[in-house]
Amino acid sequence: MGREVWIYQLDYPILKQAIERKRDYWSALEKSRNSNLSILRENANSTVIKTSRELWYLLEDVSLLQHDQDQLNFTDWGIHLLFESPTKSAANSFMYQFYTFTDEMVKCHNTPRDHYGSVLKVDIFRQFLDYLIILCQKASTLPLKRLPVEFTPPTEKINGIILHYDTQHPIMQLIEGQLENIQRMYNLDPKPVSLPPELDLVIRKDFVIDHCLRMHEMVSETQSNIFILDSV
Repeated sequence: MGREVWIYQLDYPILKQAIERKRDYWSALEKSRNSNLSILRENANSTVIKTSRELWYLLEDVSLLQHDQDQLNFTDWGIHLLFESPTKSAANSFMYQFYTFTDEMVKCHNTPRDHYGSVLKVDIFRQFLDYLIILCQKASTLPLKRLPVEFTPPTEKINGIILHYDTQHPIMQLIEGQLENIQRMYNLDPKPVSLPPELDLVIRKDFVIDHCLRMHEMVSETQSNIFILDSV
């Protein structure tokens, strides 16, 4: 399968209701494994899912509770899938930029990480989406003639996102550095057999921009944390 990435948002009121509805299933489940649902049952009134590890186990528990169903439905539990990487290379490109962003941006130095992924406050996640959108849009103007990249004029919405940031804003400074890095990687090998994550992002720029805009809309009115699960 290779590397996979999922982005989730939790709706805690719905999660609490789902926990109450499924109370009858817990006894058997808790006897068979160290279930995260036992923690949820004790703390249903609080925000107990705080790490990617906890969410990973919750997804496993929900999957077990729905073992007799043809298709898993996490939405009924208030667990909303925002994005799923289509390929290993897409996952690598996404996570490369994610860690570049979180490592460099001062506000993100305290972003909780574990072996299962990361947790972001939604305002930081929106900034990350802006970062990806602007980076992909600007990367399409680079002289990368041997790559299958076509320039697409920015839409009014994308222009609005770009204009939101002053050229001296740390995000714009980070983007300029990444553009230089992309050009440098291309100059080293204009037609590589295997694309590094910096160049892979550029050739799938339209896909990235479309999904980032969609996620932007999906989280526009929420204050819930965002969970990024990484299979690596």
